[in-house]
Amino acid sequence: TKSGDQLNIRMAPDGSGGAIIVWEDYRRGEPDIYAQKINGIGDRLWGDEYGVAVCTASYGQKNPVIVSDGSGGAIIAWEDYRNVTTAADIYAQRINDVGIPEWNANGVCVSSGPIINMINPDIVSDGYGGAVIVWQESDGSNWWIRAQRIGFNGNLLWVGAQTLSQGVKPKEFPKIINDGTGYVIVTWQDYASGTYGIYAYRMYIN
Repeated sequence: TKSGDQLNIRMAPDGSGGAIIVWEDYRRGEPDIYAQKINGIGDRLWGDEYGVAVCTASYGQKNPVIVSDGSGGAIIAWEDYRNVTTAADIYAQRINDVGIPEWNANGVCVSSGPIINMINPDIVSDGYGGAVIVWQESDGSNWWIRAQRIGFNGNLLWVGAQTLSQGVKPKEFPKIINDGTGYVIVTWQDYASGTYGIYAYRMYIN
């Protein structure tokens, strides 16, 4: 209940009967990413009652998504507007079981590019303490669904973001799951036929 709005929440289990909650936070006027861990009886475990900062870089961060890291913490991804000469980029951060960010201050850049708007991320565990992150991209004329895998230590594990779909019609709001057999399945809404349809892609992650 800090001053300013707190909204757009997501959460993941902490593995011990509680949860890690992440949100957009407007206490400084522009949106930042904050998180809090609660146990099974509702005690707040990180920082003060208002949570801990995940990213407070300039010009705002929005639309966080979260997945457990398997060690009591979580990996969080979001769309990031710190590079004002470009559109939104995708950043990520791992926060450990006591609420301390483990990667670069204000997160690791997962993907960026001039005039390419990268938004609406989703995230899933890779099964090895890291995560696979998926998002939509557009330069105003072309659209992509892309993905990147990030390891437990914040290293990008694929050489460049992987393109799952590309075209001149909107491709939006991707969602991702791990199918438990070494693959991820990604779905999104796609305007390729002149009306929106649902498309899917299955990808081996190792």
